[in-house]
Amino acid sequence: MAVRVYKLKGGSVSSSTTITPEDTAVLDREFHNVKSNRNNEDLTENTKKSYISKLQKIAILTTGHPYKDYKFLLNYKEVIDVINKHINKSSKDYVASIVKLLKTKENVPQKVIQEYTELMKTNKTTEDQTRGNNIVSEVHKERLNGLTLETIKQRITNYKPESDLEYVYQLICAFYFLNGFTPRNDLYTFKIKSATNKKPYNPEYNYITVNGVMKPTKIVMLNYKTKTTYGKQDFIISPELEHYLTQYLKLYGKQAGDFLFVDKNGVEFKSGNFNNVIHNSMKNVIGSDLNIDLIRQYKLTNIYNQNPNMTINERTELARNYLHSATTGLEYSRPGMLKDDNKPIILY
Repeated sequence: MAVRVYKLKGGSVSSSTTITPEDTAVLDREFHNVKSNRNNEDLTENTKKSYISKLQKIAILTTGHPYKDYKFLLNYKEVIDVINKHINKSSKDYVASIVKLLKTKENVPQKVIQEYTELMKTNKTTEDQTRGNNIVSEVHKERLNGLTLETIKQRITNYKPESDLEYVYQLICAFYFLNGFTPRNDLYTFKIKSATNKKPYNPEYNYITVNGVMKPTKIVMLNYKTKTTYGKQDFIISPELEHYLTQYLKLYGKQAGDFLFVDKNGVEFKSGNFNNVIHNSMKNVIGSDLNIDLIRQYKLTNIYNQNPNMTINERTELARNYLHSATTGLEYSRPGMLKDDNKPIILY
């Protein structure tokens, strides 16, 4: 699966590279038996996937090819420069993956680990302040320029797919903008399950349930970032999303037991590769480079702005649709995204 990346060679931007299963296996081995800091247990599969995805991105941005070994990370000045220039959101998590990896290696100079650790602390402080003050980044303002939620919805419904892949793009945008439940990067884990199938759900996946004529009935979330807090959660499917899902299931001949999305070789997606599909979906259908975190911020900001008198129960139910707490929902709100007059809600 081709992954679009940015390669730093004299400040230029490259085309694309490919992350193969062999490339991923290299990092799988790197994190084999690595322990967590909190309880000294093995890292969870989700944590390992996150570390692997982030280190692949750092490797490609820095070296121009997928991760081969950790040696390039020893040149911390170059890597830190790449992170500061090209990773604007949650950069502390990227640095944390580096620190976790280097601490498993012998003979890594302590200064190298200290430099990354200091950057991680600095970035965490900056991110906490940004969230606490509801600050909107200039990059996000630029990406959202001129868009309203109504405009986005119209672009999704007016989009005319001309290939099978473009139906995927339209469906992904519908998941994020035409339904109450707003996923993180969870869609690549979705499988299809018959609503009449009484076998237990596999907690490694999330599900779309369907009835006997393959009509989608609900979304079931089991494997997601905050699953230890909120556990299994069921969500209704809006009529708009149901329309695109039904169309997609028929077009692709999907059956119960299938993954909802697979790559061009019919293989289960990896998280990093699916991020690229989401990126292409937003660019092709909506015409703007909207990432998942920005989408969630933008939708919540609009909802809070239009409904300033929500009750505590309404805020709690809204937060459930994002699988985080009501407090976190308020932190995600970015009033600076919206104009003061609110008629209509248009961004800078």
